[in-house]
Amino acid sequence: MVRYWKPGKVVRKSSQKPPISAQSWGCPASSARKKGLGVSREREGTRYTDEVLSLDIRELVRQGAISTITKGVITWSRDGKAFASVGFAIDQSAVNPVLVLTYERGVAGTDPAPAQDRFVLETTPCHYGGERWWLRCRACGERVAVVYVARTDHRFVCRHCARLAYRSTRIGELDRIDRRRFRLARRLGYLPSYPRETIHWRHLPRPARMREATYQRLVDEGRALEQRASELWIDQVCATLSRADRIIARGYARLGWI
Repeated sequence: MVRYWKPGKVVRKSSQKPPISAQSWGCPASSARKKGLGVSREREGTRYTDEVLSLDIRELVRQGAISTITKGVITWSRDGKAFASVGFAIDQSAVNPVLVLTYERGVAGTDPAPAQDRFVLETTPCHYGGERWWLRCRACGERVAVVYVARTDHRFVCRHCARLAYRSTRIGELDRIDRRRFRLARRLGYLPSYPRETIHWRHLPRPARMREATYQRLVDEGRALEQRASELWIDQVCATLSRADRIIARGYARLGWI
């Protein structure tokens, strides 16, 4: 959770036996060797945006940081306890406003040192009126809405300079289905006890004030996701058994048994 505040005003933002033959299960070799069977593509050492501190200029604008609150403190907290904070100020003296972040940064084994990051603010017009605010990355000059704390020098930069990836781009189809199932179940008032729990969609009661057509659409989508998840699980089992068959065949060939 991130809390934006100034004296007198507090705003909160709600922020790991012999093998069985694949053919004995009736798995065709072609489907068993298919690629992209819903397996996550997460790589060891990959850093994700949800693992580091981030600052969203859109949140600051929504809380009036550009127009009314020109100075304050941004505090990150976990379980109600603050663990990081950054002072911010809006410098209006230049042609474009500048967001100035003041904080202390330190590397393990060293004393914290004061740091200051300056980001030029820009606006672009929206199609239906109004404007959208952006930050210019201090390292590469790219126009972005969110900056992150880089793990190398602990300074605020854009996602590309911090070498971060979105976790949603590194997950497979099966994980995407699990996420969608979880969201659908929550909309219907049910909270699964674990990610891949089998949900009996037809037995979920229709929430109060939900239209019947909406309820049927969500239930049908949930059942379709369950069917697709089952197909992916079968494909993964077939692929695993097919690999086991090939390993056994190579072992038998080396021993001269076949």
